[in-house]
Amino acid sequence: MFKKLIGLVLCFMLIASLGYAVTWETDYDTAIKKALWQEKPICLVFYSDACYYCKKLDNEVLKAADVQELLEKFICVRINITHNRDLARKYRVRGVPVVVLRKPGSKIEGFTGYISKSDFIACLNQYLLNLRGR
Repeated sequence: MFKKLIGLVLCFMLIASLGYAVTWETDYDTAIKKALWQEKPICLVFYSDACYYCKKLDNEVLKAADVQELLEKFICVRINITHNRDLARKYRVRGVPVVVLRKPGSKIEGFTGYISKSDFIACLNQYLLNLRGR
């Protein structure tokens, strides 16, 4: 029994060390359905595999524990613009990274380019505060 418990703890630690605590969807339509069903806003991140600032945003901001905790209030979606050009066009993505915050039926907000962890947290908090005020 003790060996099984140790095994489970080690497995959990390994999974936690891989980076993300929140689940990132890769299918936009699935994310929209989840957002409607769970009544959560969406955090949509457009990126490219070749983008330096996308990787920097991912490693320094999106994987941070305090950001992960805040992102649990969102349905999170990562969209590779190379494989999903139509969606990128729909959101008028001209460069990456692009972060879009939206709740179906509400105003769309977001930003283009890399921002610091503290600015990212402030942006998410302000968006959530604006949603409560509606």
